[in-house]
Amino acid sequence: MISALFISYPRAVIRPSLEQDKIMRHRVRPQISIGLGVLAMALGGVQIAQSRAAFTSAPPGTQTTAAPPAVQITQHDVGNIVLGIQNNGTFGDYDNNKGPDVFTGGPVKACEFPKGSDSRYLYAGAFWIGAVSGRDTLVSVGADGWRNQHEMFPEQAGLGEIRYRSITDPSKPEFDGAISEEDFVAVYYDTCTRDCPGLGNDVTDGRPHRPLNIEVTQRSFAWSYSYAQNFVLFDYAIKNIGRNRLKRVYMGIYVDADVYTTTNENNGAQDDICGFRRSLPAWYAPSGSGWEDTVNVAWIADNDGDLKSSPPLGPVPNVTGTRIVRTPSDSLEVSFKWLISNTDALQ
Repeated sequence: MISALFISYPRAVIRPSLEQDKIMRHRVRPQISIGLGVLAMALGGVQIAQSRAAFTSAPPGTQTTAAPPAVQITQHDVGNIVLGIQNNGTFGDYDNNKGPDVFTGGPVKACEFPKGSDSRYLYAGAFWIGAVSGRDTLVSVGADGWRNQHEMFPEQAGLGEIRYRSITDPSKPEFDGAISEEDFVAVYYDTCTRDCPGLGNDVTDGRPHRPLNIEVTQRSFAWSYSYAQNFVLFDYAIKNIGRNRLKRVYMGIYVDADVYTTTNENNGAQDDICGFRRSLPAWYAPSGSGWEDTVNVAWIADNDGDLKSSPPLGPVPNVTGTRIVRTPSDSLEVSFKWLISNTDALQ
């Protein structure tokens, strides 16, 4: 089980330096890759334990349903950060899916911080996972932002919908099993190999999608409390439902985090900067001790916060980031990479 945090900071909290952080201007897409020895149930080894296939009537790697996947969207908005959530391994408003919200019927925002500010800190994010299966190295993605492809899908209507839970009112059914004031639970698979929206051939070798045969249970949590209102917590549980053991498993969080006010949608993302901060000085350490806390935060911001913008444009002075909170392994290999869509971004 893996937990990740999507968090927002006042701009003054993070002061990156060129020596400590890798920074690129223009449109950038940060990605965290999480290297793990094991995920989910198999501890102390380098494999995911295999389990019974979810679709026993079909060959492994084939998701067969009588209807299309029940892809839905909703948003976390109980706290000070508004974040769109889908049940296909993506978050934000990927494919410009701005709603309607499956629970409220209203529009969905990708990521607004603070709530009500009309600012935008995200286009879309996606869950990625790769492993060696048999003699092949395979990767399944919630979405590939460059090719507009999807490889993870929920089951059909009646089985694959997002579930809502909340600790707010003990008398309501959604209280049962709730962790936060706003829980969303989604289950999806990488097993569809045909007739699923957005599924395509590999752009490098042209072959069809080859699944790892995994089931992902994604839980996300949000609170309104003053000490917890600026983040959304994700918890991923990955289950092997195929016949092959998965070795050398890596997980990734892909983030296309455009930063601008919604009135500046055409040009606002072209001056963003991103970076990765491995550690910060420990706030509790004696002065001069040199103690550092490992944080492993991938962050994004507008290069100058648009502080001098004039109406109808507005400032975007804050920083959003993604970090790993916990894993089942006591050793973790973490890497960061940015991807640039501007061909002249270095100029």
